[in-house]
Amino acid sequence: MKIITMYNNKGGVGKTTSVINIAYSLGKMGNKVLVMDFDEQKNSSRFFLEDDDERGYAPTRYDNICIMTYDECTKRFENMQIEDWLGLLRENKNFEKYDYIIFDLPPALTAATLSRLELCDYVFVPIELGTFAIQGITVVVNTLSKISAKFGGCFVVKFDNENPSDYSLLDVLKDALGAKVLTSIIPFSRVIKNSISYRMTASEYMDYMPAAEKYEELTKEIVKICE
Repeated sequence: MKIITMYNNKGGVGKTTSVINIAYSLGKMGNKVLVMDFDEQKNSSRFFLEDDDERGYAPTRYDNICIMTYDECTKRFENMQIEDWLGLLRENKNFEKYDYIIFDLPPALTAATLSRLELCDYVFVPIELGTFAIQGITVVVNTLSKISAKFGGCFVVKFDNENPSDYSLLDVLKDALGAKVLTSIIPFSRVIKNSISYRMTASEYMDYMPAAEKYEELTKEIVKICE
């Protein structure tokens, strides 16, 4: 079992969208996946369960994906110490059946978020290219290093193929992080925005579009890193 997360301390970078699409791709590959929603916006909870579904820990409409909602995560884990967390997630039979547990974390560097990052086998950072964003990612990387969380790498989202500036900024990012920049790049696409609006993954919405294909490529790259 691997515990991973897609984390950035900046909002609006497609963190939850990436969690949803990567969880879906992992499930399609035959993995059993649990998404744990620690973000008070509850977006992944709303995506995977109907609004009137009061179950806090339940299977979803996808055969290989279960969800633990924000309210359930808060109730179960709010006051637990790191050692207790590890014991529960690693040794409890309810959790050891999963190949991947994915945390959906809020975009904040609170003590609670740091403790959850510390639990992860790998932390992957989505980034929307921009000068400030690239400068800010060093804060995230340094923070992960301080708490001994394993930085799996960063991946670019909302990449504009028609904007020369994005190519220049991508080079800057690669100069800063080298091989820690994943090769899979998620393009700017209305497919992603529209699919989430319809409570669908990018692959379900339009599986032949580059955005859907790239999320599948990204998932395979993440799996290889986690091996």
